[in-house]
Amino acid sequence: MNEIYTKKEFMILAMLYVANVDGKINQDEVRVILDCFEPSSVAEVRRRFNKMNDAELIRCIDENKAKYVPTDEDRTRLIADLQRIVEADDRHLAIEEYILNALKTMLA
Repeated sequence: MNEIYTKKEFMILAMLYVANVDGKINQDEVRVILDCFEPSSVAEVRRRFNKMNDAELIRCIDENKAKYVPTDEDRTRLIADLQRIVEADDRHLAIEEYILNALKTMLA
């Protein structure tokens, strides 16, 4: 269930995780994800995402980060995409910033 097979899937999973931090993935956040990836890929990862709890999601990101975001450039690009998710709905919640900063630390 926690298997990530491609970099694209890893990126989508991380974006969904950040989008869902307030308990709901809204349409603005989905649009940002769809700007980066095709709908079929997002739908497939979202099905798996919906079956995972927070601990599984964090473990999955942590266990796969070296494989899918191995360089500073990769990490910078992912963090920028995650920041776009946080800003997508024009609401800046403290929990979103906290999770974004936690992921920055985890990915470093």
